[in-house]
Amino acid sequence: MYNFLLRKNPFPLENIYQPLAVKLDFKYLPEYANYLLANKLVDFVKEQIAISKEIKLPLLKYLEIMPQQQFFELASQSATEFLTKVAANKTHELITSSLKQWLSNELPEIKKDQILQDDITLIGFVRKTAFLKFLPCYSTNVLEIIEIVKEIDKYILLSAMVSKSC
Repeated sequence: MYNFLLRKNPFPLENIYQPLAVKLDFKYLPEYANYLLANKLVDFVKEQIAISKEIKLPLLKYLEIMPQQQFFELASQSATEFLTKVAANKTHELITSSLKQWLSNELPEIKKDQILQDDITLIGFVRKTAFLKFLPCYSTNVLEIIEIVKEIDKYILLSAMVSKSC
């Protein structure tokens, strides 16, 4: 099922676009992402920045040299794009476009060789941790929270697996 991870195609997701779309058709996560966009965006961005600093995300050494306001605006833009795609249930598109931008050296403010595999893994951790922080504000329904966490895990896992194949 995950044989696509062994291919050496520079854009491996192009070959698995349809299966990826089916695997990432979420039921609960899009509504939660929409809630974060509408109600907690600034807090979500601040939380991601704080976690990134706390875990000493290697990528930060290239971003923290810019003025603080510019860094926050870049983080806000990234979080908005991320949450917008998740809210639209287009996480497959999010993974594909992020991977293409990275492999084509088209990421804003960052060069391809500045991103380590550790960064990709840790960014998944940062996103999940930020998602989890605001879950109690969104819902008190334990079953719904469990379903959201499972969908977050699916997204983070597939994203990390696909990035490792490159």
